[in-house]
Amino acid sequence: MYEAIWQAAKAELSGERAREFTARLWEHARWNSFDRMQQTAAEIAAIMREIGLADVEVIEYPADGTTSFGGWVMPEAWDVEDATLEIVDPPQSSSILFSYRSCPMGIFMYSAPTPPEGVVAEVVAIENAGKAESYEGRDVAGKIVLVDGVGLEYGLNAFERGAVGVVSDAMKLAGSPQEKAPGHFDNAAQWQNYTVPPWKTQKKGFGFALTPADGRRLRELLKAHPVVKLRAVVNTRRYCGVLPLVTGLLPGETSEEVAITGHLCEPGANDNNSGCALGLEVVRAIKALCEQGKLPKLARGIRIVYSFEVRGYQAFLANWPHLRRLVAGINLDMVGGDLSDARSRATLLYNWAALPAATDALGLELLRRLGRDDPLLRFRTEEGALVDNLFGEPSVGAPMCVLGCWPDAHYHTSLDTIEHISPRGLAHIGRVAATYCAFLANAGFREAAWLAQLTLAFAKEQVLQAVQRGEAAERIEHLAAKNAERLKWVARLVPARSLSATRENLEKHKDWLCSWSRLLEKEEILQRAETLGERLAAFARREVKALRADKRYAKQAGLEGKPQSRAAYRVPRAEEERAGRLVPLRTSRGSICFESLDEAGLKELKAKTGLTVGWGAPHWLHLALFRANGKRTALDVWQWLQLEGQGIGLGQLNDTLEFLAAHGFVKLAGGGG
Repeated sequence: MYEAIWQAAKAELSGERAREFTARLWEHARWNSFDRMQQTAAEIAAIMREIGLADVEVIEYPADGTTSFGGWVMPEAWDVEDATLEIVDPPQSSSILFSYRSCPMGIFMYSAPTPPEGVVAEVVAIENAGKAESYEGRDVAGKIVLVDGVGLEYGLNAFERGAVGVVSDAMKLAGSPQEKAPGHFDNAAQWQNYTVPPWKTQKKGFGFALTPADGRRLRELLKAHPVVKLRAVVNTRRYCGVLPLVTGLLPGETSEEVAITGHLCEPGANDNNSGCALGLEVVRAIKALCEQGKLPKLARGIRIVYSFEVRGYQAFLANWPHLRRLVAGINLDMVGGDLSDARSRATLLYNWAALPAATDALGLELLRRLGRDDPLLRFRTEEGALVDNLFGEPSVGAPMCVLGCWPDAHYHTSLDTIEHISPRGLAHIGRVAATYCAFLANAGFREAAWLAQLTLAFAKEQVLQAVQRGEAAERIEHLAAKNAERLKWVARLVPARSLSATRENLEKHKDWLCSWSRLLEKEEILQRAETLGERLAAFARREVKALRADKRYAKQAGLEGKPQSRAAYRVPRAEEERAGRLVPLRTSRGSICFESLDEAGLKELKAKTGLTVGWGAPHWLHLALFRANGKRTALDVWQWLQLEGQGIGLGQLNDTLEFLAAHGFVKLAGGGG
C-alpha cells in the first residue's frame, strides 16, 4: 500500500541536502542565545521560501519571563555577548576555565550578567547539591558553588542561599558512556538549559559548565588550598523579547493538514537542528515528487511548525485558530545519527496513551520496512511522553509519532557538532518520515481499510506480548480496548459525507459509496473497525483463558515462578468517595507545568501534593489531565491510570486535582468546588 511512496522517497530525498540544511541552521543556533534563535528562525523561513512553501510566517510570542500557557512560563529573552571564567587565587600558569567564544554551550542559559569588570568570588564545592539538606551548615552567600549535577534544583538551591553563581562539572548523558573510550568526554561541556530558572526572579545568578577535566583540576585545587577564588565575567542581557514560531505549508486540495514539528531552540547540530532540517527536506522531496507526477497531488496539506521546545507549542495551541485542520503529525527530534554505528539506534514514541491511534502501527511498520533496507538498523518503541508532540493530545486530536536517534552519546554536550551528522542516517529517517506524511496526506477509504488491518495485527502483537509477560487479565483487556480505539481512529482519514438516497444522487456520487456494501465509505470503515475491535476482544479473551490454564498447569507442576506484581485497587473508602465526587475539566490545551506559581504556591504544591516545579508535570499527571474532559470522575481517571501502569495513589490524585482547581488549572464539579 505504501511501497510506491517508499521507493519514490528513497530516490528523491537527499541526506546530503538535509545535512546542508542542518549546517545552515546550526551556524546560528550553536551560539546558544536568543538573538541567534531569531536568526535560526529566519533561516528556516528562508529555506521554506526556497523550496516553495506557502503561508510562510514567523509568529512572535512574548519572551518576557511572566506570560504563561498551561503554567509554562515563556522565558525572559536572553542574549550572550561574551563570558569567561578563570582562576585568580591561587595563581595558575593556565588560569582559564571557560571561554564563550571557544565553547558557547558552556554558559548556562538565562545566566545573569556581572558588572563589566566581572565578579571575584570564593568557590565552594557542595556534594549532592540538588538536595536542600546538603547546604546545612554551609555559607554560600556571595560565593560560587561547584555542584555535581544538572537541573533546576541545583540552581534554585544555590541562588536561594545567596550564591552569585554556579559551576558544574557534571556529565549527564542520554546514552551509554561506557561504550566510549575512557576520557571521551573529558573535554566536553554539558549544556544546561534548565539550571538557571528561565522566569523572572531576583534569585538568579550565572552558571558555567566545566569539562570533566577542568572539573577534576578545580576539585584538586580545592583539596590543596583552603581558599580558591574565581573571576567570572558574564556579558549577557535579559529583556522582554520574543520567542519565534516558524510555519509554512505545502498545500493540499482540502483544508486538512498533516503536521511536522521540531524545536529550533537548541544549540546542538543533532539536537535539534537535524530534526528541523530533515523536516524541510522531507517536504521538499514530497513537493518535487508531486510536481514530477511520481506521487499524486496531495489531498491534505503538510504543515511544518517549528518553535521553542514545548513552550512555543503551548503558545501555538492557545492562539492558533485552525487546530481542527490537523489530522495527524510527526515530530522529528535528533535524527542525524549514524544508524549503522553499532552504538546507535532509533527510537519511535507512540502517541499519548490518552489518544490511541493507528499512526502508532504505521510508524512501527515503516521502521520495520527500513530494517529490510538496512539490516544494521536497531530501534526501540516507547509509549508517548512529553516532547514536541502536543498536537497528539485529545483536545487537539492529531496523533503524532516521534522519531529520534537516541540514546545519543553527544546529547546536550559540546560534542554535538556538525561533524557527527550523518547524511546516511538523515536519509534513512527521512524515508520513514516522508512515507508517513505522504501516505497520511493522501489516505482515503482504501488506505484506511489497509491501515485497519495493519492495526489489528499490531494490536494482537501487543496482546500476545502482555500475555507472555504474565500481565493481569484486566491489563490485557485494557490493551484490547485501547487498540479498539486505534481501529476506530482510521475513520478520521475518510471524508464525512451526507447523501439523500435518491437514484439520481446515488448515481451522481457513486464514488462516495463502498462498492460491496453500498454504504457511505466512512460508515463502512466505522463498521469494519467495530467488527475488527470485536474480533480483537475475542482474541484477547481466548489468550487470557489460555494464560489462566497455563498458570494452573504451572502451579500443579510446581513450575510457577514469582507472581507478577499488579496495581493495588483497594484504597480507603473515603478516598474512593472523594474521587467519585470530583469531575475535573482542564482549562488549557497541551501540557502543564508549575513554573507560573509564586513562591507561596510552590510551597503549597509541595505540602499538599508532594510535587515540585520542574520540566513539566509528572507523566501520570499529563495523562490524568488528558482524560479530564468534565465527564469522567477522578475515580474513573485513576482506574484508567492503573491499567496504564501509572502507580499513583488515589489520595495523591485527589489532592493534586483539588490543588489544581484552587490555582485555575482545572475546574471541578463536585466536592472540589
